[in-house]
Amino acid sequence: MKIFFMATLLSVVVLSQSAHSAEVPDFISKSQAAGKIYKDFIKSSESLLLIKEGKKSEVNERLKTLVPDKNKTVYDYFTLSNLLYKADRSTSKSYIEKANELSPKNPFILYELAMHEHRSGNCKVALPMYETAGALFEVTSPNLWAYVTHCHLMLGNYAAATRSWQKADFRNHHIGIEKSMYEIFSIKDSDLEREKHINFIRAGSADTVCELIELDRNWEIDWWNVKEKKSILSTTLSL
Repeated sequence: MKIFFMATLLSVVVLSQSAHSAEVPDFISKSQAAGKIYKDFIKSSESLLLIKEGKKSEVNERLKTLVPDKNKTVYDYFTLSNLLYKADRSTSKSYIEKANELSPKNPFILYELAMHEHRSGNCKVALPMYETAGALFEVTSPNLWAYVTHCHLMLGNYAAATRSWQKADFRNHHIGIEKSMYEIFSIKDSDLEREKHINFIRAGSADTVCELIELDRNWEIDWWNVKEKKSILSTTLSL
């Protein structure tokens, strides 16, 4: 399993940004510090074993309870929202909404909240959030302009879409933009798909054995890349 902290979407979309807002000059460093407890658990032998055994949902539930709700800070909610972005969409969104309540006008939080609305098809809601976040970032990435472009297109704002697409500079940033679109439009979660197959097999059904082996041998990284998950394939073949 590839261990990734602060989620893929942050490395692709958010962490490349530079914020000048006085309220969030060290927001990411504080989020990373608060998130150490989650990172340590994800990297633990217990977590890795659960994932190998097809129990990713148990890992997700443990992540939610590592810090009691009464003790969670904006940094906890932001970090958890990222970690659960694909695995538990509703909880991820509720956490980023809570983070937004605790730290309004925070560009990192607004950006991710906009992504949640965007991937749910709510471009009318997402667009002003993207624009507000963009105004707060000292340097706005091409990815944000690409998201803005798509929302304008969906809303029929074709002239505005043309202007924002020019700012995205797709010719020079096409790889990053394409990867960022995967975070909006991909609905695949291979870990949870694997868990579903394993549960069927453990219940006595052999109908999904081939699908499970195929999944482990062609683990989706993004739309263009797959790889064999050797670390879990052996567990699959022993079922």
